[in-house]
Amino acid sequence: MNHLVLECNDLLKNGGFDYAFCGGYAIELFLDKTVRKHGDIDISAFEDERDKIILFMQSLGWRVYELCGGGKAHYITDVANQIKAKRNIFCMTNDCEIVSLTPLDEPDMFIVDFAPKGQDKLTFIEFLFNNKDGHRFLYARNHDVSLPLLQAILSRNGIKYLAPEMVLLYKSTDTEREGYQMDYDMAMQAMFTEQKNWLKIALETMNPDGHKWLSEMEKTEFWLAIDTLISESEIAIDRPKGTKHPRFDFIFPLDYGYLKNTSSMDGGGIDVWLGSLADSICDAIVCTVDLLKRDSEIKLLIGCTEEEKKIIMRFHNESEYMKGTMIRRNMV
Repeated sequence: MNHLVLECNDLLKNGGFDYAFCGGYAIELFLDKTVRKHGDIDISAFEDERDKIILFMQSLGWRVYELCGGGKAHYITDVANQIKAKRNIFCMTNDCEIVSLTPLDEPDMFIVDFAPKGQDKLTFIEFLFNNKDGHRFLYARNHDVSLPLLQAILSRNGIKYLAPEMVLLYKSTDTEREGYQMDYDMAMQAMFTEQKNWLKIALETMNPDGHKWLSEMEKTEFWLAIDTLISESEIAIDRPKGTKHPRFDFIFPLDYGYLKNTSSMDGGGIDVWLGSLADSICDAIVCTVDLLKRDSEIKLLIGCTEEEKKIIMRFHNESEYMKGTMIRRNMV
């Protein structure tokens, strides 16, 4: 586990307030592995404990600032004197090197600039304040979007973190920001179906005109359906490699068969090409059009090397009456 996460948790755990790691570190806590370098540490906390957190951090000798928009920050010297223009504050030690502050004419006001190099020492913590309603965690940009607290706040080795679906919803407003797409890609591989479904509904609520990740989800769901179909079916190879077709004059270059208890356009099972790879993953399909039969089918390519895929494509395009095109999983 990242040393900054451990150090930060040790610092905050006796503060007497609820908190959970959010941002990129929350994704890594969920995955239980390091994914990338992070700019800083983000902590999710509740708005009703804002003053308590400020006083606690000040008692440890940290300076506390509230972001005010427009690149400005207000140095908080008294919890009774806050602007509260934004829902986040940041805390820094005197030796913090990732933040530079330029004084403005107004008292305790600064232009703030964050260095892109990232954080190596525990000298900076940003708190993002959220609200809760009873036993539900409310999404800050729309309180109609929420999660039960027990689902919103998860834990690994006693360290609490914000659930990946909620973290990704926050990140969805700036998908081009460095690292955000990677966080999405990695988390989506490990999230449960229930988590993915919640994120999909939340993204649809917040983006009625569509969203990049919604489009990716739709494509991913296709391949998940393919995987489910294969895992729940038995593969029957009725045309082994090197055998001649019973009616036409050609040889099958690879093992060819079908998924039992499935149906395709020709009334038989869904066709399968089985390659030589031990890892039986379907990472491509071939869509064919037969001008003589006037139909179209799909062929699942399971465990095929790149060379075997080329062989399959030549097989489906040698005749003037049949043409095929390949769709790869990584194309989506």
